[in-house]
Amino acid sequence: MSDNINYNADELEAPSWLDEQFLQDALVKHFKEPSLIVTDSEISPASVMFRVHVEYSIQKRKFSKSLIIKTMPEAEGHKKEFLADSKIFPTEIAMFTQVLPKFRAILREADELRSVLGKLVKWQAVSFKLLKDQPGIFDELQFDLTTIPNFLEQDFTKDALSNFINMINVIREYRENRQANAYYVLCYGDFHIRNMMFNKDSDCMLLDFQLSYIGSIANDLHYAKYMLLSPNDRKDSCDALLYYYFDTFVRTL
Repeated sequence: MSDNINYNADELEAPSWLDEQFLQDALVKHFKEPSLIVTDSEISPASVMFRVHVEYSIQKRKFSKSLIIKTMPEAEGHKKEFLADSKIFPTEIAMFTQVLPKFRAILREADELRSVLGKLVKWQAVSFKLLKDQPGIFDELQFDLTTIPNFLEQDFTKDALSNFINMINVIREYRENRQANAYYVLCYGDFHIRNMMFNKDSDCMLLDFQLSYIGSIANDLHYAKYMLLSPNDRKDSCDALLYYYFDTFVRTL
């Protein structure tokens, strides 16, 4: 017996409006590429939806994409009547166009923050162990931002970095007032987003090590709190990220 017996004809044959012009309009809107041109397409029924393989070009470069397209029943009958006044399609459209993109953005940001902290904490944990085992190994790395000549006298420093000025004694602690029970690590020294690169998988690479120095484990964390996190992130995510940082630190050791 045919598997098609439970489907209406309009569920097995694409509606007339589902053509290459429709696909082109949809892709142009999605990619925000007015030059996009659909060059070929293949539409196949898949239960109550349609599989579409579309080939297109953007400024003479060729691409292809596989899509799933759902359609409202068009043939008269129970299914059309049942779904006609329902909100299931507007609900799904809202999910795909409004809700899920926001979820992805938040999760991508969380992944990037964890990637950044993960990269930092692992090499800080390694530096902590090396410093314990070989105390002189980082003797050349004693020059933090405050050691740049005349840095503290600059108007920018006084006006825009007042909180930073209040941390000077903490930043210089290892060099000037070392504590026996403190956790000292190799600090990055300039931990902000412009000194990082991410690939498509949110893996992070740190750049610019000109201001790296030995200091308190809290220094980069305090810096990151204000340079990487938005006010909402500081309110909602800071505790979880700190837990992640110290958990990773311990596990790396």
